[in-house]
Amino acid sequence: MLFPSYFLMSLRYLQAANKNSTIRTMMQICCGGIFLGTFSLALIISIMKGFQEATYLKMQTIYPQILIDAYGQEINYQQLVPILQDPVYTIKNFSPQLLGQALCTSNQSDATPHVIQLKGINPTLEQEVTPLHTMVLPKNQPHYLNRLITKNHVIIGKQLALQLHASTGSPLTIMYTQNQNMSKKVTFEQKEVLVTGIFQTGIDEFDAAFIYCSSEFFNEIFPDQGVTQIYVNLTSKDHEDMVITKLEQQLKLNVYSWKKLYAPLISALELEKYAMFIILLLIVLVASSNIISLLFMLITQKRKDIALLLTLGLTPSKIRNIFLAVSMSIASLSALCGLFAAYIAGLGLQHYKWIQLPDNIYYTTHLPIILDPYLFLFIFFVVLTISFFASLLPLNKIKTMDIATILRNEI
Repeated sequence: MLFPSYFLMSLRYLQAANKNSTIRTMMQICCGGIFLGTFSLALIISIMKGFQEATYLKMQTIYPQILIDAYGQEINYQQLVPILQDPVYTIKNFSPQLLGQALCTSNQSDATPHVIQLKGINPTLEQEVTPLHTMVLPKNQPHYLNRLITKNHVIIGKQLALQLHASTGSPLTIMYTQNQNMSKKVTFEQKEVLVTGIFQTGIDEFDAAFIYCSSEFFNEIFPDQGVTQIYVNLTSKDHEDMVITKLEQQLKLNVYSWKKLYAPLISALELEKYAMFIILLLIVLVASSNIISLLFMLITQKRKDIALLLTLGLTPSKIRNIFLAVSMSIASLSALCGLFAAYIAGLGLQHYKWIQLPDNIYYTTHLPIILDPYLFLFIFFVVLTISFFASLLPLNKIKTMDIATILRNEI
């Protein structure tokens, strides 16, 4: 019953304080500061998280969750299949990758041949480990790799298509050599291919260098080259590091996450998110410090009530709880309003995409945002914690009050 009594007394104090213009103004400043600080913190961190997730999704259009390779050497794929199918590794799908270098030129142009990376894949398995099929233009239509990549049919990147002046249905010539000793005279062979699709990942250097073909067609060109990488997707992202460790110990191969390929970018995104969180947290701290001024004013105004309560036997700690309930009520209400406003603004950004971004600079065409309820809950408790500790400073004044002087001079 003590807590409801504290809360009721704090409400009475708030109602009485609202009649005083000075304290009312201070309360409005305090509420507004916490509201704006919480709103900014929740919205900006949600946007930063959205940027991070958008970058991850963009990178995973070309890379799977886990990559396995033999440090550039050929992998005995058939020997690894039973191991990768073992349920202990929680592997959902995996796909072999064959990679070779060649030259490519358009039959409709006399331009200098372009150096390309020819990638042999199993179209059916590839769709299970990377969203490459969703990158084929036009993106608003369904595409199936096992229909696009057959025999000598290939798909190429958009930037490469622009350089070769090629489009869907255009014939191309692949020039390659079996001679690995480049110090001697090199003899090139040719294969005709037909472009059945153009993909756009949004990463220009990738779209300008890669051509995807079937593994059977790749083996016709490079019969002596085998599988050099295996792409792996897990059933869950939660145990990624543990699975990588287990696979490395079992396979004795190089097993790593796609994040390792872009370690500086991932670190920069993490650092930016934490730095922004700390900066905005300082803004909330400044806003919460207004509670100190408000409580000093309330304690000074209610010193006669405090003196009477102390005289009647109420302990200083219980009186402090009354004013603590005042400050926490203000902080809680302001923080909740700030989080609610941030959630509404976030929904607007998600559904209406008001803010467009240049796709040649960012990995997304609009301002991304992820509304995580656990993040909002964390921010709410952080704001309450800051407000709680900010409230303790003025509450210590109650201990030092001279009750006798107050009763003699003011009552």
